[in-house]
Amino acid sequence: MKRYFLNLGLGALAFAAVVSCKNGEEREVDDVAPVGEIEATSDNISGQQVSGQETKELENTQLVPSGTYTGEAIIVDSQQKEVYVRLNDTTTIELYFSNDTQIMRNGEQVQFDALQQGQTLEVEVERSGESLKPKRVSIK
Repeated sequence: MKRYFLNLGLGALAFAAVVSCKNGEEREVDDVAPVGEIEATSDNISGQQVSGQETKELENTQLVPSGTYTGEAIIVDSQQKEVYVRLNDTTTIELYFSNDTQIMRNGEQVQFDALQQGQTLEVEVERSGESLKPKRVSIK
């Protein structure tokens, strides 16, 4: 009889664990923004309101070693002075521009607003801890 209650108790615990995991999955799905609230140009983009303006954030970006890379600008956020660059099918980097970042086009220095989604960029980055600092960005 003790074995019966022990098995019943273990079964109830296992059932509770499965239900708990399933509820956690449902919460994650509920947290996803409805279609139309995010741009269709890229996967995993979420919008946030900052000072009445929407900013875009891309999840699943990667850190790469310091160096020079070529890729496509998939998000350009002029408010945050931030650019997401897709280097290949599996690597996307997030760059926050500073006043020290040089932005070049046709050999001439240009302002941040010259950057646009879809442009091919050559970026020279310096890895600093858990972030990438763009040193020089050339619009191709």
